Amino acid sequence: MESSRPGCHGRNSSRQALRRRQISEAARQLFTHLGFQNTRMMQISEEAGIKVGQIYRDFECKEAIVAEIVRCDLDHFLDESDLDCAIVRGDTAAVRQWVSDFVQHDRAPAKGQLLAQIVIEATRNAEIAELFQHTDKRIRCCLERALAHLAPGDTRSAARSRLVETIMVALMGLPFRHIAAPNVDIEAAAAEISRLVLREVDGLRTGDPAFTGPACPEGIGTDPSPSR
Repeated sequence: MESSRPGCHGRNSSRQALRRRQISEAARQLFTHLGFQNTRMMQISEEAGIKVGQIYRDFECKEAIVAEIVRCDLDHFLDESDLDCAIVRGDTAAVRQWVSDFVQHDRAPAKGQLLAQIVIEATRNAEIAELFQHTDKRIRCCLERALAHLAPGDTRSAARSRLVETIMVALMGLPFRHIAAPNVDIEAAAAEISRLVLREVDGLRTGDPAFTGPACPEGIGTDPSPSR
C-alpha cells in the first residue's frame, strides 16, 4: 500500500493540509459575500474545486470550517510565541510593540465583513457562539499577559482589566464601523486607537493616578465644595 512507503505519510499530511487550506479559503470568500446561512457545501465544493464527499472527510460541518478559519487567523495575528519570548526575555520594548501591532493588525474590509458574519451567526448558532467565546478568551489572555508585563502589580490589576476590555470593545467596533461607513479610513482609526492604548499603558507603568485610579472616582459628578 502507498501509505507503507517511506515518506508517504508526510506527503499525505502535506496534501491534506493544502486541501484543508483550499477549502477554508473558498469558504472564507463565500461566507464573506453570501453569509454563513446562505452558503452550501456544494458551493464551497465548486469554489474550492474539491468534491463534497472529500470536504466532509476533512470537515464534518460548516461550523468546523469556520473554526479552522478563525484558528488560522488567530495564529497569524496574535503572534503568541513572539509575545511569550519577549516576556521571558524581559524585553519591555518588544512587548509594547506587540500591543501596538496587535491593535493595528490587518484591517482589510473582507476580514471585517467575515467577522460581522460570524458575530451574527453566533447569536443563533450555539457552536459558533462557543467558538466566539473561546476566541475572546484567547485574545483576552494574550492582552492580559502583555499588560501584566508592562504594568505589573496587584494595585494595577483593576486598571489593566479595564484597559483590556476597552481594547476589545474598540477593536470589535472597527469592522462594524467600516461596514456602516465604507469611506472611513480604518487604518488611521486603528493607528489612533493604538496611540491612545499605548498612552494608557505608559500611564499605568508610571503609576499616574489618572490611569490607575478607579473607573468612577468617588465624588465624580458632584460639587466638591462644602455646602453653605
